[in-house]
Amino acid sequence: MLKQSLAALMLLTAFASAHAQSQPATPFYVGVDLGKSRIDDDHSSNKTSYGAFGGYKFNDHFAAELSLRHLAKDGDGKLMQAGLTVVATAPLTNDFSLLARLGYNRLRVSTSEGSFGESAAMFGLGTSYQINKQVSLRAEFQRYRSNITSLNAGVQYAF
Repeated sequence: MLKQSLAALMLLTAFASAHAQSQPATPFYVGVDLGKSRIDDDHSSNKTSYGAFGGYKFNDHFAAELSLRHLAKDGDGKLMQAGLTVVATAPLTNDFSLLARLGYNRLRVSTSEGSFGESAAMFGLGTSYQINKQVSLRAEFQRYRSNITSLNAGVQYAF
């Protein structure tokens, strides 16, 4: 009985140690990305976009994420986005995962004549490649409003 308990304890310790090595030290992460946003209006346009995000992983499949993104600049006007989303992750392999997000975002247009904003639901679909336990690459399509979308590539760091 003692040998079986000791063997079970050793096996459990080995499993816990392997699991601890594959996970970052904390569930928090940050990242940046760069992409192209598309605004479909009277004169459809593609603009360079960039953003930053931070999140908290509840487990291997769900996280909450805050983001801030510069979507477009046209003359003296600029379009900014801030969002709060739930991100679901579905692993395909040890390194590749699919991402889906759903949440709330606030869009703000600012010009020299003033600014205005609106709120809307947003969603996104993408993929992630885990380089090591702390660094991963992401590519993602996001839709902020019926006529505003973006395609982004970025890097995420878990600490």
